[in-house]
Amino acid sequence: MKLIPRIGIWTALPLVILWLGSPARATNFSRYMQGESTNTYSTCGIYPDLSNRIANTTNFLNTMGEYNDEFELSNNWGNNDVYDCDFVDSDIDSQGDDLVSFDITHPASEYDPGVAISFFSGHGVCDDIGGESCTDSSQCTNPNFSEGQSMPGVCTEGPNKSAGTCIYYKGRQVVTCSTHDAFGHFLDYSDGFTALGESADSGSWRGAGTNGGVNVVVIDNSCGIRPGLEVDELWNAFGGAHGIALIEPTVAGADNIDVSERGAKYADLYNANPYSPAIGDWVVTMNSMGSSEGASCNGTSSGYRGIDGCGAYIVLSVAESSSQADWHLETESWYQAMQDSDNDATDDAYMSWMYVCNYDCVTYPVTI
Repeated sequence: MKLIPRIGIWTALPLVILWLGSPARATNFSRYMQGESTNTYSTCGIYPDLSNRIANTTNFLNTMGEYNDEFELSNNWGNNDVYDCDFVDSDIDSQGDDLVSFDITHPASEYDPGVAISFFSGHGVCDDIGGESCTDSSQCTNPNFSEGQSMPGVCTEGPNKSAGTCIYYKGRQVVTCSTHDAFGHFLDYSDGFTALGESADSGSWRGAGTNGGVNVVVIDNSCGIRPGLEVDELWNAFGGAHGIALIEPTVAGADNIDVSERGAKYADLYNANPYSPAIGDWVVTMNSMGSSEGASCNGTSSGYRGIDGCGAYIVLSVAESSSQADWHLETESWYQAMQDSDNDATDDAYMSWMYVCNYDCVTYPVTI
């Protein structure tokens, strides 16, 4: 297996129109949207409760459907109706339930299509921070094994600091609170039990059957992925999906914030131009978020944009070639993201990702 990580930093996207008119229909295509979000956690002994996660997902789905007749709503689950097993592939673990929720397959007929986009909004966990300061990632060699941390470790700093903090690998999680949860409310999507998008069109390379189908995935949670650990934390989550979008806090103590409009801002880009990159538009969403939403980056004038501190909006793709992975992120339009037989990833030979930071992460790299 050959791995070529590819990182790009965007501050803006050019408007590129690939064609005009209605999208061509592939033999298999997906057009439905699926939402899952949780506000109420205290009934499970998890704190704090959130205020805006259900609204965030609902606003995405409603805004997507406001002006178009292409994407349609499948389900919008909230609170007790969101199960941790929704994110587990049933071919990998029999307790998994993703086939009826987050990774619904497309059927054989194009006249009854499956889910193209799944959007989760809720808690994550920021339990990967080490206890030591650092000035280089080579110094990060002491993970807290008793807390589930392991190597590799990376040193993250950002602007306006004389030293960084070590962050170690620990599987990233979505957190749910349902009486139907099967995995204790905390679901690790890095450990191989999540496989998104495996289908008859992608093939069975993921080892999870061919009965998935989602193409575009948004996981809007806390500490969804960490800089320098992208391969370790997201590689296993792919099974044919075209791309996964997340928020990436880039320093210890930074985090995603609980807002209601991030989903709508993302969907606004579809309504403005359905030929823009469906997955890549997620990173552009940061520019639409408020300059006072969140907190500053290490006490500087930067930061905010829906993040408490220093961070980035990031999208990742795994595919059979570097050019295909790049294409999913940089070029694939919202219409093309519906197409399964043409565009599902058929192998996991390459991973690509790109991000846009809420501070100058060229001058101040996300890892040191």
